[in-house]
Amino acid sequence: MTEAELQLQNALTTTFLANLAFLSEYDKDLYLRIDNLSQAIDEGIYEERFFLEFLEKEGEFDIYDKKENRYVYDQNPKKLKNKAKNLDFTSKGSFSDLKRGLYSGEREEINFDLNEPISLDNSFRMILNDVSDYVDVFSDKIGTYENKRFKSFEKFIIIGTLLSRHLLNIHKKFNPELYFICESNLEIFRLSLFVFDYTELVRDGGAIIFSIMDDDNLFDKKCSLFMLYKPYKNYCLKFFTTDYNVSSLFDNIANSFSSNNPFNYNYISLLYNLLNNNSKIIGTYNRVKLQAATGVLTDKPILFIGAGPSLEDEIEWISKNQNKFIIISMAAALKKIIPNKIIPDIIATADSGEKVVLDQFDLDNNIEYIKDKIIFASSMTSYNILANFKKENVFIFDVMSSFFTDSIYHNGYSIGEITLSWLLSLNCKEIYLLGVDLALNQKTGETHMSEHVSSKKLILSDDTFFVDKGNFSTREDTVEVKGNFFKKVKTTRLFMLSLIEMNNIIKKLLVDEQKVYNLSKNGAFINNTIPSTSDDIKLKDINKNIDKMKKNLIKISTKFLSDDNKQSLEMEVEYLKNFLYFLNNSEKKKLDYKEFEKYINSLYDNFNENIYKMVASKGFLLTYLNTHLLYIDYCLNDKSIKKENQKINETLEVLEKQINNLIKNYLKYTEIVKNI
Repeated sequence: MTEAELQLQNALTTTFLANLAFLSEYDKDLYLRIDNLSQAIDEGIYEERFFLEFLEKEGEFDIYDKKENRYVYDQNPKKLKNKAKNLDFTSKGSFSDLKRGLYSGEREEINFDLNEPISLDNSFRMILNDVSDYVDVFSDKIGTYENKRFKSFEKFIIIGTLLSRHLLNIHKKFNPELYFICESNLEIFRLSLFVFDYTELVRDGGAIIFSIMDDDNLFDKKCSLFMLYKPYKNYCLKFFTTDYNVSSLFDNIANSFSSNNPFNYNYISLLYNLLNNNSKIIGTYNRVKLQAATGVLTDKPILFIGAGPSLEDEIEWISKNQNKFIIISMAAALKKIIPNKIIPDIIATADSGEKVVLDQFDLDNNIEYIKDKIIFASSMTSYNILANFKKENVFIFDVMSSFFTDSIYHNGYSIGEITLSWLLSLNCKEIYLLGVDLALNQKTGETHMSEHVSSKKLILSDDTFFVDKGNFSTREDTVEVKGNFFKKVKTTRLFMLSLIEMNNIIKKLLVDEQKVYNLSKNGAFINNTIPSTSDDIKLKDINKNIDKMKKNLIKISTKFLSDDNKQSLEMEVEYLKNFLYFLNNSEKKKLDYKEFEKYINSLYDNFNENIYKMVASKGFLLTYLNTHLLYIDYCLNDKSIKKENQKINETLEVLEKQINNLIKNYLKYTEIVKNI
């Protein structure tokens, strides 16, 4: 070995050890995985595929792929460095949370009663009007998004690392506060530790979230942490990609974007549907306290029926075997099962929109069959819907936010994962899922059973990468996931979000005594469930004893707020009044962009420091801020902005007015529930 080679080897070793020391403090789990891989290589347990090679002519490093007998950089590593140098301050190569159709500046007439449940369409009309107040300030309808030059990017995504030696060029130009660095191959990332010092990215107070060869659930968790840091910056998250084995990383990032979009649970629905509705149903219906569920709802097998494509294949089998299960059906599946003489024992519903739920229940045709059945309803289910059933048969489960301060609830994107969380929390031991596909019909591309109001057909053969399309859609894009019976199945991003939540709920709640069987032929594989066919099930008829189940539910239910709940609301009311004083009286004259951002961060800090005082207000208030600050910061983060101070002052006036109005209405609901 020559002197130069020896010096190079020593330099590589020094960098590697320095990175290990950094990771051992910064990301212990990643450090241990790297250390285990290194040991496996040293002991000959793991055979390396990728090797670091120094290209003397280039004065740079490449990766040799032994399996493919090729160089990953094609012996031109400077090409990636030059690509990084050419990044600019435009939106080219970025993800965005902006719903650009909202910023037309148009206004909708509000001619509906805010004391009644608000449809999803009407909630967006109200948001549009709030948005338009800000559009009036900035006169920016997002029409120049592609050409706009931003002042800064405080968050940055690295998609694929390879050797990471190009990152220093990115860091010098943008110097972001937070990186999300993801790589699908641990062996490749390990090689980068020899040739790039990752502490360079954090020396000036920056931070990194690493996701290296993580499973989908862990990736989503880490990417969500990245998204939740200064969420109002998510209007343009710049990324850099190596274009090497990154398609799955792009898909996972798109899924995380979808799950963290503030429009998923809009603040109007949270306030005027969820909390308004709660002010009308507290004191009337039994509310299940899952934290008190120490006993078992039933020891009988449960068949949970969803409205997925697989339901249609098993209608005859369900009809013949319905006396062998306690049947719990989504309301959305009633149109399929009741005409086939399958009558559920329990019906589960979670939607807030009256029109949607009325269509699902189809009361004109079904009321005689279901009027005496148990109803599992989310706290968002309209009181007008619940009035169709006997009060003693209705059991409410909290979702998203609650006036009951000790309430436990598990959120989801669909009734499927939400209902399963209820069943597992109620200690049901034997649960069979059918029609909970979370995937498309693998022959027709249908999203649901044919009778479902939202059923549509997607093109299964469309494999166009969403990056090539220029955008992604939660409902229209198709992605592949592991199938319950098929090796792979096509699903949508929206179903993928539900699948991730389903996996998280089962991981959190499932205990050894519980078994969940997945009978959905077209369905996605759900972690910790047992794929089964209807032919596998050999059960006998049972005595359902529905009255005993009702008694078990009543034991762990309450109709009224406790004294402690009311005391917590009193503390929240006091806090919100103080917050409004802070909001209305803070010194905000002639703020520039940096000062405005400090003020906004002080609002978030105020919420975070007093989160224990916020009972049900934190959901809609934080969602409001995340929704509108997205647009506000987009407009201010502009190198060509004019009259910045004036626009900031006008923006703050709108912000104060709208937040005052939201809190005023919320306090009205708290006063109602405190006196029930």
